[in-house]
Order: sequence, then structure tokens, then C-alpha cells
Amino acid sequence: SIVGEARIEHIEGEIARKSDDSGWRYPIEALAYYTPPDEPDVDVLLAGLSDHRDELEVLDVTYFEWIFRITPFVGTTGAGQAALGPRQRADAGRWFLPGRRR
Repeated sequence: SIVGEARIEHIEGEIARKSDDSGWRYPIEALAYYTPPDEPDVDVLLAGLSDHRDELEVLDVTYFEWIFRITPFVGTTGAGQAALGPRQRADAGRWFLPGRRR
């Protein structure tokens, strides 16, 4: 796997309906860190995947941009705290840990 082989440092995915409503798609978002000028070879990173390469989108962003990628969707009004859910303490900068007292 791309994670097990340490080609990718972070991966997340979702399940979404195809745009023509004919079934499901399983897009993933993967991250590979690097320090310029040692840019990774995308073909090597994705070797062996069964994907729709024509739908591939590669973004080259700084670490700061990656960490704060959802900020435009959450906003700065505090509305993002409700979106995180009742068991996650965004205001404290930590996640609720089951079985642990605060």
C-alpha cells in the first residue's frame, strides 16, 4: 500500500455519488512531504493504484497552506465549532479522548 511503503505521509478518503448518479466513487486525498528542490515524482508515489488518472489533481502547497486548508470553509465566526460536533473541543485545541477525564 502507498501508506505501508511510506510513499505517502497522510491519506484520507470519502464515499461520494458519481455525478451521473450511476454508483459510488471513492476519492482519496494523499499527502507527501518534501523539501525543495527535492520534489517527489507523482508517478512513483501513485504507482500501482487503480485510479482514474484523468481525474487526478495535484496541488503543491506549503505546510501552512495544508494545515489551514479548511479555514475558508469554517470561517472565523465560531461556526466551525458546531460543525466539529459535541465531543470535540475545538475551543481548547484538543479532541475528546474517551475514558479520560478532563
